[in-house]
Amino acid sequence: MYRKECKDWLTTVWPNLRKGYKDEEIFTDETDKLSRERLTVLVAANMTGSEKVKLVIIRKAKQPQCFKNVKSLHTEYENNPRAWMGSVLFEKNITRWDNKFIRQKKAHFIAFNCPAHPNIQNLKAIQLVFLPPNTVSVFSTNEPGSNTVYKNTF
Repeated sequence: MYRKECKDWLTTVWPNLRKGYKDEEIFTDETDKLSRERLTVLVAANMTGSEKVKLVIIRKAKQPQCFKNVKSLHTEYENNPRAWMGSVLFEKNITRWDNKFIRQKKAHFIAFNCPAHPNIQNLKAIQLVFLPPNTVSVFSTNEPGSNTVYKNTF
């Protein structure tokens, strides 16, 4: 059933979304909950991989001790009581990226359809596109070994 929904989306919706956008202007995200470390990592990049959005690390602590003497980070840091990507953090990050992109380009941002990903109004550079419901397992790139790829790439 879900595979049929995905195939239908890819053959009917996707071609229309691609019109007027280059591969470099289409972004997607992947979150990975690393339970042993009690953190979530949000990774986002365009289709070609030529532009990677700054990683977002989500942990429970507002000011972790490990950052005590750190002057700057090469990532964004957020906190949440469960170290999860919630709707508030999703909206905050999409809005931050929208503000960055408005000076550079327009972009599609493709996101999974879930409660943590609300539809955000008044975006100027980003068109937020949601995949069909219940298709995370089909579209997800979070395969075994992807953490190693993240670590080596970013």
